[in-house]
This record gives sequence, structure tokens and C-alpha cells, in this order.
Amino acid sequence: MVPGPPHQMFRQAIEAGDLPRVRMIAREMPTVSLADALSILALICVKQPQAFERAAVRWIARFAAERRPSIDDLGHAIDAIDAMRDDVSAVRSIERLC
Repeated sequence: MVPGPPHQMFRQAIEAGDLPRVRMIAREMPTVSLADALSILALICVKQPQAFERAAVRWIARFAAERRPSIDDLGHAIDAIDAMRDDVSAVRSIERLC
């Protein structure tokens, strides 16, 4: 299935850094993929750092439940998410795990 217009609007809102719009669109989408949730997490890191830790823990729990990663992959994901606090581009290192 090819993502339709809501997903395109979601990606545009992510690229624009518009967190309120991202959240609004995400609520309207039938599903939000793990990779899209990671994009939201990266945006939260930049726009609402006070909410980052809680969102990061939720993402890690979802990653563990959906992907059933090895201990090494889970540790890598946690380390990369922790590194996002200093450099949001660290998200790139876990995108392949999604």
C-alpha cells in the first residue's frame, strides 16, 4: 500500500518542524509507523526537550515490542536516542532498525 495524502502532509509537517501540526495529522492517520514515530521523537527533542525523555521511553518500548531486537540492537537504539539530546542527527543511526 502506498502512503496517501495524509502521510504526505505528515512528512511535510515533519520537514517544516511543525510539531503541533505533526501531532494533529498523526492522530488522523490510520497508523503511524515506527519510523514515523522516530521522526516525531526527533522533532520533540528539538521543539519540546522537556517532553523528550518520556517520549523516548515510549518509543523504545514500542521498538522492543514491534521489532523484538537483539540486546545489542536494543542497546544501540537506546544509545542513539540518548545521543539525540546533543545531536538530533543521531536518529540516522537507528533508522535502519525501523
